[in-house]
Amino acid sequence: MQTICISLGGSVISNENGLNVKYLHDMAELLGKPIFKNMRFIIVTGGGYTNRKYIEALREEGISEYVLDEIGIAFTKANAIAAKSFFKEVYPNVASSPFELKEAYASGSRIIFASGFMPGFTTDAVAILSCEALECKRLINISKVGCVYNMDPSKKGAIKLKRISHDELIRLAEQFDTRQAKVNFVFDLVASKLAKRSKIRIDFIGSEIKELELALLGKEHSGTVVEG
Repeated sequence: MQTICISLGGSVISNENGLNVKYLHDMAELLGKPIFKNMRFIIVTGGGYTNRKYIEALREEGISEYVLDEIGIAFTKANAIAAKSFFKEVYPNVASSPFELKEAYASGSRIIFASGFMPGFTTDAVAILSCEALECKRLINISKVGCVYNMDPSKKGAIKLKRISHDELIRLAEQFDTRQAKVNFVFDLVASKLAKRSKIRIDFIGSEIKELELALLGKEHSGTVVEG
């Protein structure tokens, strides 16, 4: 049975209007289809809109980055608890460490949710570590951006990259990774390097359910593929 890790961005789970109930319903329905019954899923959740607002306010007050990371982890766990309630064949607890993840995986549950693990590690890194711990070779990263660009996508001249190598991803991550809670960059630098060492394919996709279906089936999607 194939195992696929999904990094479910906090911006997809929740926004200024609250929990994205429709997407979670659609995702649960998709993963429950007979065509995917031979797959197991590790779903790592991000922090989301409210998390960002907390961290922005506290950073202005000079609160330490360690504390901000702790707050971020708490929000990722809250999102995981909320999201897993939409799914069947799901492990009852949220994995919050590699040990808990392995314990959950050993149970045979088809769908397992994981939160952040520890301060200093983004959920990108947690997702890749989860892949390594379970010898999983595929990660699907779902976000509002949905792909990798050659520079900050908000800047004029930014070009969407269709297929890149791990080395190219590392080079881009080096430009954007500030190691601060809720500061956006293309992908965590630590995660990028771990993905290279373990030869983990990463599919960056947007929040359209059809994109997730295409990625799961290994078909071409509108996002970015990282491998080799």
